[in-house]
Amino acid sequence: MNITTPIALVILAVTILVMGLTHGTAMFPLTNAQSRTVTVTGTADTQEMNKEASFTANVSTKNESKESAVSQTDKKTAAIVAKLKAFGIPDSDIQTQNISVYQSEDYNKPLIDNEARPLLWYANNDLFIKLKDGDRTTELTTLLQQTDATNIYGPNFSAGDTKAQEAELLGKAVENARIKALKVATQNGSRLGKVVNVVEGYSSGPPIYPVMMGAGGGGAEGTQIMPGTSTISQTVTVTFELK
Repeated sequence: MNITTPIALVILAVTILVMGLTHGTAMFPLTNAQSRTVTVTGTADTQEMNKEASFTANVSTKNESKESAVSQTDKKTAAIVAKLKAFGIPDSDIQTQNISVYQSEDYNKPLIDNEARPLLWYANNDLFIKLKDGDRTTELTTLLQQTDATNIYGPNFSAGDTKAQEAELLGKAVENARIKALKVATQNGSRLGKVVNVVEGYSSGPPIYPVMMGAGGGGAEGTQIMPGTSTISQTVTVTFELK
C-alpha cells in the first residue's frame, strides 16, 4: 500500500537527510569564506596655543544670623558680577554654582571648659567665569583679586574652537592607519586593499603648562599669566581589505 500521509513524507525527508550526513554530503553548502582584513588604529595630534580661560570665584560669609550671612554673600556676589559685566564678560559666560547655606561651630573661638563653641551660619556662592579672549587673562586675574571673593581658582586654559584642526587631523590619522596596515600586509605577503570600515574617536588632551591660582580678596596686581598650549588629537580605527 502506498504511504501518502504527511507523517510519511516527514519520515522520508528525515531519512534522506540522515543518509546524506552519513555519506559526508552537506545538504546546504557553506558560503564563500569571509574576506581577509586587517584592523589598525591611526592617530594624529598637534599643539595649539590656548585662547580661552576660565575661573571660579568663591564668596563665603559667616554670621550669627542666617539671613545676614545670606544677604552679605548675595551682595558680594552681585558686586563681583557687576564688575565682570563692566569688564565685558556676557551673561552667558557667567554661571552661578554650588550655593550652600549651613550652620556650624565657630572654630575660631577657643574651647573653654569643654563648653560648646557658638554656632554660626555660613553662606557660600561660586561663580564660574569663562573668558573667550585669552589675551585679557592677566587683566581679569587682577580684577578678581581686587574683589571681595574669598577664594579664586584658575585660570584653566583651553584652545577654544578647534573644529578646523580636528578636520585636518582626521585625514592625517587615516593616513597613519594606512601606513600601519601596509606594514602588516607586507610582512604577511599580502597587498593592501580598500577601506572596509572607519570608526572615528576624538580626544583633547589636558592643557600643557596650566597656571592654577588661588587667592583671597586682594592681591598683587599684574600677575604674569602664561597660557601655554593644549594637545588636539584625532584617533581612528580603520579596517582594510587584504588581497
